[in-house]
Amino acid sequence: MNRRRIMLMNGQEENEVKEWVELLNESKEVTDQKTVEFDIANAEKHEEYWIYLQIEKHTGTEPCKGNCKPIINGAWIGYYSLNVDFSADQYVSYHIWTNPISVLEIAKSMSKPQFNLVQILRQIETIGNETGTGKFTLEFPANYTGKITAKILGR
Repeated sequence: MNRRRIMLMNGQEENEVKEWVELLNESKEVTDQKTVEFDIANAEKHEEYWIYLQIEKHTGTEPCKGNCKPIINGAWIGYYSLNVDFSADQYVSYHIWTNPISVLEIAKSMSKPQFNLVQILRQIETIGNETGTGKFTLEFPANYTGKITAKILGR
C-alpha cells in the first residue's frame, strides 16, 4: 500500500502518498571491469528504493566469484548481500527502506524470478549513508565480462 499515516503535531492524521520515480533503467555490456557505474536520474536522497539487477553469466577467462559490493548514491547496500559465483546468471532484487531505520530485503536467484519462487532475506541497519554521488556502482570481486541490466525506483 502506498499510503503512510503521519500524525501531525495537532493530533490530526494525514495520508501521504509518495509516487515511485524511475532513477535508472539501463543495460550495459562490460568487458574486464572490476567496477561498473551507472548514472542515476538524480542525486537526491530517497526514503525507499527498489533495485532490480540482472547480471548475465560472466564470460571472461578468469573466474569472477565472491562478494560484489552494490553502492547507490554513495551508500553501500547490505553486508555480503551479493556474494555469489558469477559463472551463472544472477537475478537480484533489493527493497531498501532508509527511514526511520534502514531495512534491506533481498531476493536472489540463478533462474528467472518471473517463473520461480525466491526466498526473501532481511538485513537491519546494513545500509550506508548516502553522499549524493548520483551513481549506482557495482564493485565486483574480480574483472567481470558480460551484460548487466539495472532498474532502480525511488520514493
